[in-house]
Amino acid sequence: MSTPLGWLDLGPGWLFEHIRDAVAVVDAHGTIRLWNPAAEQLFGHPAATIVGCPIDLVLPKLAAGRCEPGPIERTGRQRSGAELRVEVSVSSIQTSTGAARYGLLVLRDVTARTEAEREIAERRRTERALIESEERLQHALATQRFLDDASNELAASLDYETTLQRMARLPLPRLAEVCVVYGLDDDLVVEGATASHVDVVRELALEPLLACTGRRLDRLALLDELQPIEPSDEQAWRVLALSADEHRVLGGLQLRSAILVPLSTRGRLLGLMLLGSTSTAGWQPSGTALAEDLARRCALALDNARLYRTAQQAIAARDQFLSIASHELRAPLARLKSHAEVLLMAHGADQLDAERLRWSVQRINASVDRLAALTKDVLDLSRLRGGHLPFRPRPVELAQFLSDLETRFADAVGERHALRLELPPSACPVLVDQDRIEQILINLLDNAVKYSPSDGEIVLRLEAVEDGVQLSVRDQGVGLPDGAGELIFEPFGRAANAEQWNVPGMGLGLHICRLIVERHGGRIWAESDGELRGTTVNVWLPFAPESPMSSSEAKHLLTNQLTLAVGYCELLATNPSLPEDVRAQALGAMHGAQGAAATLEKL
Repeated sequence: MSTPLGWLDLGPGWLFEHIRDAVAVVDAHGTIRLWNPAAEQLFGHPAATIVGCPIDLVLPKLAAGRCEPGPIERTGRQRSGAELRVEVSVSSIQTSTGAARYGLLVLRDVTARTEAEREIAERRRTERALIESEERLQHALATQRFLDDASNELAASLDYETTLQRMARLPLPRLAEVCVVYGLDDDLVVEGATASHVDVVRELALEPLLACTGRRLDRLALLDELQPIEPSDEQAWRVLALSADEHRVLGGLQLRSAILVPLSTRGRLLGLMLLGSTSTAGWQPSGTALAEDLARRCALALDNARLYRTAQQAIAARDQFLSIASHELRAPLARLKSHAEVLLMAHGADQLDAERLRWSVQRINASVDRLAALTKDVLDLSRLRGGHLPFRPRPVELAQFLSDLETRFADAVGERHALRLELPPSACPVLVDQDRIEQILINLLDNAVKYSPSDGEIVLRLEAVEDGVQLSVRDQGVGLPDGAGELIFEPFGRAANAEQWNVPGMGLGLHICRLIVERHGGRIWAESDGELRGTTVNVWLPFAPESPMSSSEAKHLLTNQLTLAVGYCELLATNPSLPEDVRAQALGAMHGAQGAAATLEKL
């Protein structure tokens, strides 16, 4: 073949024409100078027409003079316009005299290889996606198994303390190395706590964290969502109101990160879960999401345990009530039956004289009174708890009120005990329901009598104290054993020495007193120096609030109200469609209101 490069043309049989790869020689301007048969076959351009043309015709954007050495891939264009991927190897050559420089291009069709590589890469991407999908699926399945196992573990017991203990173990070691769980009541008071550590030895050091029962947490400091806590953030740790010992214990754990997870359900905060890590400086979103999922299950379990505990307490209270009620009712019923049988026997023997009849009837009457008192206590308790007990507070001067009831109190105490009433010289204005205050005092005096079997003096004292008044009933009776000061105000609560002294009662009286006192915004408590040293029960009530109206304003308001009452009563009294007795009552009420208005006008 004849070429412009005679120095390379070694005749028709030289190696250039027999190279199986496509080969082209271009000058420094990118013009094709040589074009072998393999290149003709690859691109479809005969040498006769392509030599002298720019290489860009078949390899766009390729300038041989500026090509990097070594194989590179480019997109080539065939004569038909079809594109193909070409591997280009560039070598620099020059004439023997060095007068000119050329580029030797070895061109290989790598379209199939590129397609295969693309398919392999796509297959690998698909495989990676499948592996990642499988990993995510396995992770999701493992997470679900973890949560399912947690639910099953939590559902295995309804005991409150057992539930707390299991909750503290569940997150370890998947979520944290340390877990502390606080159970809260409706007032955010800690009613139970438990802690776990992956290291059993170090778990023993967490004991001081459990000495927090009875502590009230600040509602404003608590959040409704998961709250990260930095170990160095003292303000964040105040959420738990930690003591110095608890701070010391947590500091010894060397936590790198911690989160506080609320345990909430049905719009109520039931507890807190503290998760701490000694190896991880932060929490991944997947970890916090799992912690929140676990917290939701723990909250449901805690709620179920509380409901179960409440149900058990209700059942125990019912059983206790039935036991006490049957015991207390049995005695007066037995006396009723006994005295009735005595009367029947005496009547059958014709020996029923007036004295025997009077004696038996008195005892039957006492037994009936006892039954009535027991029944009244049960009804009062039911009404108080249901909010149905009448409550009509009004301004009362308490010292005068007690003085007016002195005879009534003396009758309640009886002849075997001496009653001393101590009243202050100053006024004690309160806003109370007189009937309920009388009920409280009669109950306290009755208790003082029952727990003073050796007679003695009973003192009813009233005194003005800071922001209110204090009533106290002091006896010289059997006193209270240690720890009974709060028990006696619980439903069916009785001191341990009550049975020892055969004191009758269901343990409802003082509980009813406490409910009534609290309804008045007051408080009640008992004091005793010990057994056989008497008991003092104290009641504090707030002073009546001062009226914001002047006397003239109050007089004007009352006059208007009485005038309206007179008008309404007159309408009723003159209505012929009403019964005669109703009209008569309305007429009487009208005259009464007129008289009250006239009296008020003279003041």
